[in-house]
Amino acid sequence: MAMNTVSPEDIIEKIYEKDRAFQSLGIKIVEAKSGRVKMSMRVRPDMLNCFGILHGGILFSLADSALGVAAIIDNVVSYTHTSTICFLSMVSLGEDLVAISEESTKDGRTTFYTTTVFGENNRKVAIVQGTTLSVRGTVMDALDSVVGISQ
Repeated sequence: MAMNTVSPEDIIEKIYEKDRAFQSLGIKIVEAKSGRVKMSMRVRPDMLNCFGILHGGILFSLADSALGVAAIIDNVVSYTHTSTICFLSMVSLGEDLVAISEESTKDGRTTFYTTTVFGENNRKVAIVQGTTLSVRGTVMDALDSVVGISQ
């Protein structure tokens, strides 16, 4: 499949079809365009840790998902190479979170992203710095070749 004939909407549709983590966490892609992705997720009771706040791994999953979609929205297979998170604020049950991942620098096959996660009242709850590495192939072809995870 040619890269230039695939729209961000095509990529998003295929992600929702194939990505069980998105489905299980209730992650939604709000906006996706080259270099920028916005995603959302509502905090459910099964996402809380033993202290009654959002588990850090689940918060990271939202941010990592936004970074990942930002990296592949142009139909270029890319993988997260490194990623670090800074937790800024606790997140409570029922909060609607928004993660915005933006490309900051591209250097050959390596791309750098900053992902900011916001809670209610536009409060910053986490910042993730990540790098991805592009490899050969198109996202649509790669997703079409994945077997064993259909519903």
